[in-house]
Amino acid sequence: MSKIGVRLLTGLIGINIIFLLGCTTTQIVEQHALFVPATQKHSTLYFIRPTLQRTRGVADNDINIELDNKLALTLSLGEYAAVNIKPQKINVTLTNLSYITAHVMPDEVKRSKRFDFAAGETYFILTDFRQEEFRGVYFKPVILEREKALSMIKTLKPAGKIARNNADKLM
Repeated sequence: MSKIGVRLLTGLIGINIIFLLGCTTTQIVEQHALFVPATQKHSTLYFIRPTLQRTRGVADNDINIELDNKLALTLSLGEYAAVNIKPQKINVTLTNLSYITAHVMPDEVKRSKRFDFAAGETYFILTDFRQEEFRGVYFKPVILEREKALSMIKTLKPAGKIARNNADKLM
């Protein structure tokens, strides 16, 4: 390959890396049974995963977030996402992989909490990082006060349409 070809290829690879670094990797399951459009009566849930939760290893992988035992989204480190749901009592379950004492392979770890989400309200749910010597790393869903949540998401990437469209309004 000629020098020009090598330089062109190197430039294209560099541009692709820059684009990838700006992208989010959080995935939202758009067809979840509890999701509703903003035109209907709804509660808005923001899920927050700060970069300060860095654990190195499989616990840094995406966290699966289930609403009433159905996958709603996978949330990546350093991102936040928002969904509009039918207002009601819902189990929020966070699932991640972690190494547990005496296990060679990582195990799936789950923590759940039941919340009562009211119509017209906005909730900020932190994926609260916990590390225990024998139980490994896990995350608990914890509702944050609005001011604390807004100060946390300033440094995070919005993922999904709702979070991206409302990012300026939150700041």
